[in-house]
Amino acid sequence: MWNVTEETFEPQKQHHQETIFTIGNGYLSTRGALEEGYPSDSRATFLHGVFDDVPLVFTELANAPDWLPLQVYLNGERFSLDKGTIEHFERRLDLRTGVLTRTVHWRADSGVRATMVFERFASLADEHLLCLRCKVTPDFDGSVEIRASLNGNMDNDGFAHWHWVEQGERDGAYYLHTRTRNTEIDVLLAMRLFASSDSVQPEYWDAQNVPTVRMIFTASRGET
Repeated sequence: MWNVTEETFEPQKQHHQETIFTIGNGYLSTRGALEEGYPSDSRATFLHGVFDDVPLVFTELANAPDWLPLQVYLNGERFSLDKGTIEHFERRLDLRTGVLTRTVHWRADSGVRATMVFERFASLADEHLLCLRCKVTPDFDGSVEIRASLNGNMDNDGFAHWHWVEQGERDGAYYLHTRTRNTEIDVLLAMRLFASSDSVQPEYWDAQNVPTVRMIFTASRGET
């Protein structure tokens, strides 16, 4: 009763499912796009009061910089649902807690397999806080690499509302500062990446408008 569940992955229904699995807290909302991305997905986060002009037409909510990007590499092979084999898939939105959970058993074309669990939520206690957790359980020995990004290259059906202002690192947080083109509303996103092991240290990639943090773990079969 309190769960909305999807038990098979059907690419042709993804835009509809992205709407169904939207999360929000009254201040912002994020469509249920996949963290790792999918061809022709419709990624969007909208913030209350953040509007910008569309030439000759109207003013609209500006699609904010994307906080979701999280890439997983298994022995160097990128996890993506448009390749490899999906052995199990389930996505569930818990309407009590607001937590969206996705569980995937996936086999790469190379044969390596892993179970991945993605969880996300928009905090009600702190409306500016968004959380994402990824748990990877490999069925092999080797390496698991995680790349987390903030993507400022977002648009509304092809119209870009954002100017890049600056980005960088401060006290272990990585930030992206953007501004709407016409209404000149500043939006600043910052992220921290926490690992299950203190021995794994983040590596920062200063790609303009897409600040990215990478962590590489030693993978052991059956260990999350």
